[in-house]
Amino acid sequence: MPCRRRSQASTETPREDLFYQTYYSLSQQYPLILLLLVIVLGICVALLATSSASGREFSSNLGFLITLFTALAVFGLILVLVCIESIFQQCTRVFSAVIWICLITMGYVFVFTGGVVMAWDQVSFFLFIIFTVYTMLPIRMQDAVGAGLASSLSHITVLGVYLSIGCTSQAELALQLLANLVIFICGNLVGAYHKHLMEVALQETFHETFNLIQSRVKLESEKRHQEHLLLSILPAYIALEMKAEIIERLRDSGQAQQRHESTNNFHNLYVKRHKNVRFSPSDFVWSTKLSDRILGERDALLLPFLKQLS
Repeated sequence: MPCRRRSQASTETPREDLFYQTYYSLSQQYPLILLLLVIVLGICVALLATSSASGREFSSNLGFLITLFTALAVFGLILVLVCIESIFQQCTRVFSAVIWICLITMGYVFVFTGGVVMAWDQVSFFLFIIFTVYTMLPIRMQDAVGAGLASSLSHITVLGVYLSIGCTSQAELALQLLANLVIFICGNLVGAYHKHLMEVALQETFHETFNLIQSRVKLESEKRHQEHLLLSILPAYIALEMKAEIIERLRDSGQAQQRHESTNNFHNLYVKRHKNVRFSPSDFVWSTKLSDRILGERDALLLPFLKQLS
């Protein structure tokens, strides 16, 4: 599920919320999880190459190597499935949980297969897991906080219990665990603050883009409505001439202003002068009956008048 900030929940519609989920999934979740998988796969390959180059026997690093090969297979499978958009959108939380569990497992394998276990072992790797949870995994803020705290407390608890057995200096161990706790708290605070800022910026960007698109769609709809209304009143050729005239005046406001002052807009757009026009009384309704009633002289006087009207 995409992480969403609901400060504007009262103004968001279900349609807008669906658009936001799709926008967040395609613009943020997808590239980040791909980048994370590539980074983790690169780390696993680098560790395998380092282990093979060190010359150690396979039996001495059995748990370490098995964990790396298993992680490679799991992350490679997730990478293939993530490339399928429909599966990615439906199984986002599942992929995030599997990646987090694999990273935690790798961290504990590194702790207990690296020789003597110390209280500060793999603190940097668990800090990497915390930052990954907040910045790259496609989960909500609540889930990210829970995963970050679980990663921190599990490291402190497991190492505290393991090292307290047979430890001669409990005060030194407690001091080191306290230092680890401070580091993890700072990591969680920084990660949560970064995730909060990213959510706020993303929602603002989405709302601005969504409003801009809505404005353009509304403008196009009103434009089509106005054109339809104009064509229902005026002939098409007059409407096209008027539209071209308005566009030309908007492009060059100075010349249009001069032309507006020197010419009459109505005559410029609507009145047409035609030469060599002939007038026939038969074009008028009831012209035959009218001509029968009017004498020839009156008809001769009426024709020039009608010709002027045309």
